[in-house]
Amino acid sequence: MIAMRPERTKRHSESGRANSGRRRVARAERSAQTRTCIGCRKLEQQENLLRVVVAPDSTIAFDLAGGTFGRGAWVHPRPECLSKSVKGLARAFRSNIAVTAREMHQCLVATARRRTEALIRSAKRAGHLQVGADASANAWSAGKVALVLLAQDAQAAHDQSWVRAAEEAGRVLMGPTKSTLGNWCGQELVAVAATTDAGLAKAIARSMALALMPGPTQCSREAERGTEVG
Repeated sequence: MIAMRPERTKRHSESGRANSGRRRVARAERSAQTRTCIGCRKLEQQENLLRVVVAPDSTIAFDLAGGTFGRGAWVHPRPECLSKSVKGLARAFRSNIAVTAREMHQCLVATARRRTEALIRSAKRAGHLQVGADASANAWSAGKVALVLLAQDAQAAHDQSWVRAAEEAGRVLMGPTKSTLGNWCGQELVAVAATTDAGLAKAIARSMALALMPGPTQCSREAERGTEVG
């Protein structure tokens, strides 16, 4: 009996070390997946934030595709956090960065538009984009559509029954004009297009939402109006 006690103690010690190691790994994994928003200073899952990088000439860029090298900071995709991030950039990079909230917003919108165009062109090259009302309607009938892109000046396409059904299912995004959507799809004018790939649909929806984000001034005015009414 006396000889058994050291063995149990050893097993318990080894088990404790193993559990401690697993806890350290779990904490490290959580830390790797979370970042602090430089606007509101709150911790958030990395996938819910935008990465901002600063070039050697102190110009900023948004890394929406996740392939930009360099030191980065993170910000919520919200107008109020973008406004506060101007001071946050200086803290994060320990240098004076001459950028305004309006310029931050303009950079994000321009980057998001380019990202949307690149994703749509990629979807077409890969055979995951149906262009035009007929091709999109056939894909919808076959249950293959993940997201419908509708030009903002395409009233006739909006009135089609299958488009209304897709809208009720939450799979329609109002896009740019027919000429812009056509340019992205490699044609002259396109009223409606549909992607059949769920991953591309998610990425396109995110980039289009960023491209339509209201600017800091517009956001503050809307908040003021809301305060007056409330």
